[in-house]
Amino acid sequence: ARKALANRLLVPYKPRLNLKNGEEIELELFWKGMRDHAKQKGSRRKDLSDDLARNYNSLFRRDDFNLRWEVENFIREYASRYPFHDLEEWNYDASRKWPAGYSDKLTNNLFNTEIDIVLKTPEHLFIGEAKDESDFDAKSEYVLVHQLIREYVMAKVLIAVKGEVLKVVPFAVGTKVCSLRKISQVNFMEQRGWLEKDNILSWTKISELAKGDS
Repeated sequence: ARKALANRLLVPYKPRLNLKNGEEIELELFWKGMRDHAKQKGSRRKDLSDDLARNYNSLFRRDDFNLRWEVENFIREYASRYPFHDLEEWNYDASRKWPAGYSDKLTNNLFNTEIDIVLKTPEHLFIGEAKDESDFDAKSEYVLVHQLIREYVMAKVLIAVKGEVLKVVPFAVGTKVCSLRKISQVNFMEQRGWLEKDNILSWTKISELAKGDS
């Protein structure tokens, strides 16, 4: 079932990606990857704050790519169709110019980010969010305000901190796929190329994959 789901999630990628024969697939539910990594290393979150902020900035706050600007541009262009909460000045910003404590807030966001379904192979990290009727959260007091984006950022930063080379493959599972596809966070992730439209799955599809029916 793990292999069936993983291979299904790789279908939209061109060129087509496949799992290697005999490749191990780890499964975790309700995964807090950053917290687990710190426990394994015996590190306190306070001691990791500067390192996490540095890795976040190198991935998401560069001259050629700035996550905050990308979200702002999305809001300007698509707000009427896919409403996003307006950003506070510290959202997606881990710079030193803000009052002391914002790198700690980023660290807390990363440590407390929980992902519902995670599959891991030596080459891929599949991160899945399970949703029914409720929307994805958007907490403006966070540095990483939007839930789906926060999960993707956590996965990428964790991989960088651990020095791994993994492709992050987000997916979502819900009762009404058509409703999930209309959510602003989903559309932002799709626009960025981080989430493939075909990787928004129904529970029926998950059941079929588990049974080997498709």
